[in-house]
Amino acid sequence: MLHKVVLYVAVLYKNSGCILALESFFVIDRDEIAGCSEKAYDSLSIKDAQQILLFSSDHELVEYIKKEHPEWETENGFVFFQRAKESVPCKEIPSLQLINQTLSYARELERIV
Repeated sequence: MLHKVVLYVAVLYKNSGCILALESFFVIDRDEIAGCSEKAYDSLSIKDAQQILLFSSDHELVEYIKKEHPEWETENGFVFFQRAKESVPCKEIPSLQLINQTLSYARELERIV
C-alpha cells in the first residue's frame, strides 16, 4: 500500500506588476503524520483521524490501523493511542546523578587545564 500523499499548493508571487501562480507539490509520509498524531493525542475521533491522515473513508482508516498500527484501538467512534503508550514502560532519567557527573567532569577538566 502506498503511504505517500501528494499535496498541491499554489504559490503566488508578484513579478513586475503581474501575479503569477506556480504549482508545487509536497510529498508527505502518512506514517510520519500517524506517528506525530500518536505523540500529540491520547485519542482522536475516527472522523478527525481520517481527515488528519488524509483517508477518503472510515473503512480505509480502519484497514490502515489494522495493518500498520495494530497497537492502536478503535472503539465507540474513536482511535485510542494512549493504551499503546501505556504498554511501553518509560525509563526514568536520573537527573541528579547526571548533574553530579557533569559537574565532576567540569571540575576535572578545570583541574587539568
